[in-house]
Amino acid sequence: MKFGIPSRARAILIFVIVSALISIHYIKDGITAGGDPGFYGIYDLTTFLEKGIYLWNENLMGRPQLLIIPVIPWLGFLSLIRTILGLIVAIYIHWFLTFLISFISIYLFIKYLLTKEGFNEKYVEISAIVASFAHVLAPVAVAWRIGGNRIGTIAQNMLALMLLAALIISTRKNLRSSIKYLLIFTPIFVFFGRSISNPVVISEFIHMALIMLFIYRKNVNFKNTAITFVFVILMFLWLFLAIYYSIPAFTSYRATTLEVKGGFEKWFMDYIENYEGINAILLYPITFWIGLQGYNGYYLNPAIYLIWSVFIAIIVFASLYYLKKERRKSLAYGVIVYAIFVGLMLSPHLLWNAYLWIMRTIPPLLAFRMTFDKFHYGAQLGFTIMLAYVLVKLLPNIKKIALEDRYLAFKKSASYLIVSIIILAIFLGGFPAINGIAMEYPTKEGDPLFKADLSKFEDLQTIIEKLYLEDPSATFLYVPSTSSSWIKTTWYNGTDYAYYLPGRNVASSWGYYQYPSKLFSLLSSEDFIFNETKQENLLELFKLANIKYIIVRGDVDLKRLHFREINIGTLHQIPNVLFFIEKYGFEKVYEVGNGEFIPAIT
Repeated sequence: MKFGIPSRARAILIFVIVSALISIHYIKDGITAGGDPGFYGIYDLTTFLEKGIYLWNENLMGRPQLLIIPVIPWLGFLSLIRTILGLIVAIYIHWFLTFLISFISIYLFIKYLLTKEGFNEKYVEISAIVASFAHVLAPVAVAWRIGGNRIGTIAQNMLALMLLAALIISTRKNLRSSIKYLLIFTPIFVFFGRSISNPVVISEFIHMALIMLFIYRKNVNFKNTAITFVFVILMFLWLFLAIYYSIPAFTSYRATTLEVKGGFEKWFMDYIENYEGINAILLYPITFWIGLQGYNGYYLNPAIYLIWSVFIAIIVFASLYYLKKERRKSLAYGVIVYAIFVGLMLSPHLLWNAYLWIMRTIPPLLAFRMTFDKFHYGAQLGFTIMLAYVLVKLLPNIKKIALEDRYLAFKKSASYLIVSIIILAIFLGGFPAINGIAMEYPTKEGDPLFKADLSKFEDLQTIIEKLYLEDPSATFLYVPSTSSSWIKTTWYNGTDYAYYLPGRNVASSWGYYQYPSKLFSLLSSEDFIFNETKQENLLELFKLANIKYIIVRGDVDLKRLHFREINIGTLHQIPNVLFFIEKYGFEKVYEVGNGEFIPAIT
């Protein structure tokens, strides 16, 4: 205890300060956070309720559209904040609480595991804090989950917190204590458990099974364990709503992704060719849209890569050494989880034919087609446990010892060196988030694929921000597009400037799932220019979806687009939309490359 503040309170205070400072980066330049995406799903309370009622009443694919349910507490809370204090404050609170719950989740989970092993409380405290920073500010977390605003950020948060709740409930001495913790944790999950991606469900079951098998196998209180599984299942049901009722969006994505020349096998081979398996083991970003080339190539720096690789290697080999020597349950759990989830990330490499067969035989499993983004956070959690264990073993060696003993002197020096490498690697790995570097992608000069003037994107961004703030209900249509996202030329390969724009678009997860497949089907039609019925249907969809603005990327060489972003129909979108614009008299307002920024008919 220091200054009368308990260790846990000190740790949480540290996390509060760090989260507050990092979150400033996400509001310093308005809602786009200096190039990083802001959080533009935050409506004022009236709009939030209107959209909630719309989604609730909408009947889609034979069932009610209930996607709104899992996000009501969180986005409702942010909408209330926006109504009272404004959008910027709401965005700040979103990021602040996201970071804070991340740090606290990992800290409490790690501390609980190591405390159960009987380690010195002081070293457990330090190890848990360092491990929290390593987990939340790891390169993939920064480049993909934070910089890319991916929902996996939330999945990574919830994973540790849910496991912590399950562990605490499982090991209570009596039923009353279990129920008390059940009541404490449930509202936390309901509040933060907004729309989490489907692999969380699989990951949680794997983690829970391993916890029960390897950590509390001999001393589980079965009555309380039953309560634990009831709790976990209830949480799964809450999270699964966001998955099950997102199927329409997934279906439209699948339809456009697989209808490409060469079919699924060509798509999958293309994926594997671009996949860097070694980075799965190193828990490092990969080229395949996970952000390796983000932050203007920061993670491509050989020095950063080398230091991080040495860091991973030290922790893995040290963990295996300690596991063989001591056979501690918590370490065994970390090693096994790391191995299982890295194996899942590598499965397309190791079991290509079998993996391909499974994907094609059970279509819903296409959700796991990109194994890195689906299973990385499970591997990261396993590695974080390994890191914490290695730290709690090394820290006692750093205390003062007699230098006359050469072995102890060597042991102390080696421990100092390893801990220094750990701290340096964590700092360098999370530096873009710590320093507020914008999530920008480098361009390749002379590449004919990229022709746009970046300053025009910045001007366009400013215009869209203004329009969005004036009318948050307006919908933007980006052309060319798949039915799930606007094509940013070579976003996946990093040769384009991946620019995030604010505002709702027709592929937004917030709604209008019935429109994208119809809209993009019409827009991609080969006979669109000669078919007046399709033109009239498209105009009607514009009105139904409240599309007020169209942004056309005229600088994209569609024939050179990455395979995952294009289907045959995409090649027709630009000529079709330009014809549509001219026929219905849209006014040109802004150009992007050879394209236009155009207000649509309302």
